[in-house]
Amino acid sequence: MSFTALHRAVGATPDPLTDDLLDAAVAAGTTEASDLGWKAQLPPAKGLTQTDFPKDVAAMANSGGGLIVYGVEESQKAATGRVDAGEFDETYERTLRSAAITAVSPPVFGLNVHRLEADGKRAIAVEVPASIDGPHLIYRTTTSARPSGMTPTPCG
Repeated sequence: MSFTALHRAVGATPDPLTDDLLDAAVAAGTTEASDLGWKAQLPPAKGLTQTDFPKDVAAMANSGGGLIVYGVEESQKAATGRVDAGEFDETYERTLRSAAITAVSPPVFGLNVHRLEADGKRAIAVEVPASIDGPHLIYRTTTSARPSGMTPTPCG
């Protein structure tokens, strides 16, 4: 049983994440919040650590946890419709989990990944747990003179 930002937005009780719950949140024009983010497409698996994914995970872990939903279009932060998030398989899921561990310091463990699909439109909801290990920072490769070649960036 889960109770996520989607459940809260539509007034649902703790239950598994479902397409019906996502559809209700989209139909209501649910607005992004510190614990809910809408994304239309999954980021590319190759180079995932250099996308916004680690930053989003770190920010949500720093602020009490949350949900990143891929497969939802938004306008001015309000959900406007469902779209196909893209190809998703077990390898991609491992890549997501790995990015939360290797590109965020301290690492964020325990992502819960939900696969949802309605009318051929795939959605992926990544549940980021709250963390007491923060603040979480992300590391991006830079060309600076730092010995490690990495620059910490605060999130949240």
